Amino acid sequence: MKKLILLFALLGATSLYAQDLQYQKIIDTKLSKADAYSASLQWFGETFNSGKSVIQTKDPESGIIVGNGRIEEPGLMPYYILFTITVETKDKRVRVTLNNLSSENAVSSMVWTTETQLKTMSPKLDEIIDSLTQALAKYNPNW
Repeated sequence: MKKLILLFALLGATSLYAQDLQYQKIIDTKLSKADAYSASLQWFGETFNSGKSVIQTKDPESGIIVGNGRIEEPGLMPYYILFTITVETKDKRVRVTLNNLSSENAVSSMVWTTETQLKTMSPKLDEIIDSLTQALAKYNPNW
């Protein structure tokens, strides 16, 4: 009986992390790779000013920035959306990928494992990507 319970526990834990959901968008821009990288780095610092939102990797040569995002959703029971964000830049294009998606509040945390959860939260994820789109459009390397 103990072995059966252990087997179900392991299968449940495996299925929880088996599907790596991601949310990805491509942004067209007029910026060069270097300018898009600089604008994205600046945006990252302005957008994720929480101590728990940290840039993990930045490589100007490859044009890649990877970090952990944490944004608050206010309400009667406020919660946080947590994710890994990867920004990849090249001439005139930026690809943004959000993965390792989860949410947490004062009581519990939940890893997103279904497309339904992703669709429910996609408007908030779009807000994040839209703010990067706006930052890229406003960026002026010759200020």
